Amino acid sequence: MQLNGYKITNVNRTRKIGVAANSLKMLLDKASVKLNIRKPLLYVAKDGAAVLDEDYFSTIAPQTLFIVATQQDKVETDFELFYNAIRKNFSVIETGNLIRNFVNEYRDEVNKHLSECLRKSSENLKLKSTKTDHVEWFEGQPVGLDTKEKVMCRRSQDRIRGYFYKTKDDLCRSVIYRTNKRAHILIDNILETFRNLLTGVDYFSSYFDRSHSNKHQLIKRKCVHDQLDGEVPRKKLKQNIRNMLEKHEIIDQFCVSLCTDEGDFLCHGLWNSDECNYGNHIINPYESRENAILFQIWNLDHRIEISRSILPSMLDSITDLVDGKLKCSKHKRICVNISVLKYFLEIFTVENLKFVHIVCHDKGVHELESSGGGICTKCDEYKFIEKLLASSNRQKQSEK
Repeated sequence: MQLNGYKITNVNRTRKIGVAANSLKMLLDKASVKLNIRKPLLYVAKDGAAVLDEDYFSTIAPQTLFIVATQQDKVETDFELFYNAIRKNFSVIETGNLIRNFVNEYRDEVNKHLSECLRKSSENLKLKSTKTDHVEWFEGQPVGLDTKEKVMCRRSQDRIRGYFYKTKDDLCRSVIYRTNKRAHILIDNILETFRNLLTGVDYFSSYFDRSHSNKHQLIKRKCVHDQLDGEVPRKKLKQNIRNMLEKHEIIDQFCVSLCTDEGDFLCHGLWNSDECNYGNHIINPYESRENAILFQIWNLDHRIEISRSILPSMLDSITDLVDGKLKCSKHKRICVNISVLKYFLEIFTVENLKFVHIVCHDKGVHELESSGGGICTKCDEYKFIEKLLASSNRQKQSEK
């Protein structure tokens, strides 16, 4: 796991040390040695927040300054340290004391007013889109992505690419791929088909794009570009694939946005539930840089699990196909391919994917099995896949 740089200091702020770590445990271990503190506790210097678990630590930006303390130490935030330093040297700070007393006496009214001001400010920033309008939001983002929508599209594509690479690695590491020539060719063609299909739908960049007009059913109900390996998608091939997919309704049915026009994402709930049982899991990564970071702990959850069900089912189908044992359930004929489209829908689309808060991401066994199987020469899918591969091969030949 990649190491990130952080800064640590003791309670008195007399020492400041740079530390590289990739987890809360590693940072605490190093802090204990460098500052000679047994069983240290970690606090964010800016606001005094205690960092108690790895999930919260993963949301904190690199180069953040932490205070390392014992249980007995009194920790002062950056503001408190500054305030106390001034108070020791300037009598005019009595004005500040009057303000503090006023805030303490009318805390509810002041908090209400401040919350309203922050809400209005947040609403304004949430609706901003470009880099010039919300500079802070774009810190750490690739230079070429100059709108929030482009950044979020890239994030969606990266997650879908991750599923492709997972599929590719598992299939190519299988025994049958390495030992059976026919299976080797078949798996290569399956991966090529997946790649072409993903190119046609822009790697489902729409999932996190609030500007995409076609919304997920949950959003409708509640609120009534790259090719693989960094290559630039060939426009003609991409358009041909889109035209073919539109005839099969994949574009309209599955190229959807999972958020509102303002960028609010709702949790879809546990894999075996119709909605979020908590009811309050909502996030808007477009609103602030902090929310954009926290968005990383929200997951796309496969109802039918990719590792436990989908990929094993694919390998079983490929093995039976090579052995001549795979029969088409519809036409009762010997299969000539596996159902690539069905597996594609299970791995990459919202037919099987749910977008969930980390609390609603059940890592236990999901009691659902892949419905993928095989297709014969009479199946419409067979003709579609053959046409798709032929189009891709013609494109490759024209480029030589």
